[in-house]
Amino acid sequence: MIYLIAILWGLLACVQGYAVEVVKGNISHLKNGREPNAGACLFPALPAVPLMCVFIAWLIELFIPTYSIEIFLIGLSVMSIILLISFISARLEYLRLIKTKKSQNENGA
Repeated sequence: MIYLIAILWGLLACVQGYAVEVVKGNISHLKNGREPNAGACLFPALPAVPLMCVFIAWLIELFIPTYSIEIFLIGLSVMSIILLISFISARLEYLRLIKTKKSQNENGA
């Protein structure tokens, strides 16, 4: 059960990381005067992150078998919250830059 949770949570972490990477790429584009159309590559993270989560789950289950699922879920929840906070802060900065760019275009046009 813990390994299935590890794989699913690893995939969720990949999606969260992808969203953060795209937003931060768009911020970089806006700061450099380009259109916000950044993308991100899923391949390096997609196989590596779920495997890393399974490895961590295996280590936790090996050394602390009684509370392995609880410890693993707490750790992954903290990781997801950190990624969510990172996404929200990047998204707010992105929206602020979009608003600034629109106001500059209206004043300049």
